[in-house]
Amino acid sequence: MPIIDRIEENWAVIELQGNTINVPLEKLPREAREGDVVICSDGRWIIDVKATEEKKLRARRKLDKLWEK
Repeated sequence: MPIIDRIEENWAVIELQGNTINVPLEKLPREAREGDVVICSDGRWIIDVKATEEKKLRARRKLDKLWEK
């Protein structure tokens, strides 16, 4: 699952199967942010909103469990 790791100047660094690739920001939607799950379709990247929300929810639950102890 490709995830935007970070944004550097005009590039998005996308983590993909343990590797990273640099993608020009112009290929991503303007609202793309670090941590978003993305999908490449016809040379353009789109945000997988459902997968991004699920990923954020899992992370939030893990943090909540840490604070419970």
